Amino acid sequence: QNALDWFNETWDGEEPFFLWLHYMDVHYPFQPPERFLEELDIDPLSKRRVAELNGKMQENPKELTEEDVDDLLKLYDGEIRFTDHYIGKVLDELEERDILDETIVVITADHGEAFGEHGRFGHHPYLYDELLRVPLIVHAPGLESRTIDQQVSLLDLSPTLYDLLDIETPDAVQGTSFAPLLRGKEMNEEVAITTGKGGGTLACRTSQWKCFWQVEENEVELYDLQQDPDELNDVSRDHPDVVAEFQEKMEAYLEAAEGTEIDLPDIETSIEVEQRLRDLGYR
Repeated sequence: QNALDWFNETWDGEEPFFLWLHYMDVHYPFQPPERFLEELDIDPLSKRRVAELNGKMQENPKELTEEDVDDLLKLYDGEIRFTDHYIGKVLDELEERDILDETIVVITADHGEAFGEHGRFGHHPYLYDELLRVPLIVHAPGLESRTIDQQVSLLDLSPTLYDLLDIETPDAVQGTSFAPLLRGKEMNEEVAITTGKGGGTLACRTSQWKCFWQVEENEVELYDLQQDPDELNDVSRDHPDVVAEFQEKMEAYLEAAEGTEIDLPDIETSIEVEQRLRDLGYR
C-alpha cells in the first residue's frame, strides 16, 4: 500500500524513478492470512497451532515432527502466495499507468529458508543451496521472455541494471553484468564465492560443483550438483584437483577481502533491537 500511495501522492508521473520494496512476509514468523491458504486448497491452521509451529521452529527445531514440518511448509507457501498477490498489485499499478513496458522490474530475495535440510531450520549463516539459491526475475524493455539456466550472482545485479539503463558502471561497483544473457547472448559462467559464519566458512560454486571450506579447521566438502543437487554426498576425496582449483580461488578472495578491512566502532543495541533480531532469526 505504501508503494501505491507513493505513486499517487509523490511521483509526478514524468521523472524517472527508482522504487525499492522490501517484502518481509516470506520470512519467519509464518502467519499468512487464511484466504491465501484457502486459495492453495490448504485448510487454515488455528492461531494456536501457528504460534506453536513458529515457536518450536525458532526455539526447539529438533522437536519438530514430520507433521510439523509439513504444516510449516503450508504456512510458507501461504506467505509466498500472499506476497505474490501484493507484488501483483504494484505491477497492476504500473500497467494502469501505461508504464510497465518501459519500466525495469526485478524480483529477487536475499536468502532462502531451510526446513530440515542438513538438519537445519530457518536461515542461519550456512551455505547450502536451500539458503543460497533464490528467485531472480528480470523484466525490462526490449527483453523477450526466456528462462536462463546459467548461474549468476546477486552481486552481478547492480552492473546489470547499469547496463540495461545504458549508464556507465562506476568503478566501485562489483560483479559482472549478465545483461547479455538476458538479451539471448552467450557468456562465460562466473564462479560465485560467498562467506558464512563471519568469514569462517567459504563456498565456491559453479553450475556443476560446490566446494565448502572451513578456513580455520582447513576442512573441505565438495558436491557434484549435477548428480547430487541436495548436497548430500561429499566427493572431495574423489576430485582433489577440483578442490585445489576452488581453494586457490577462495584464498585469493580472502586476500582481496583482507585488503579492505577497516576498524569499525563498537555498536550498542537496545534490548528491543536485540529481541527484534532474535525474532527474525539473526541472534
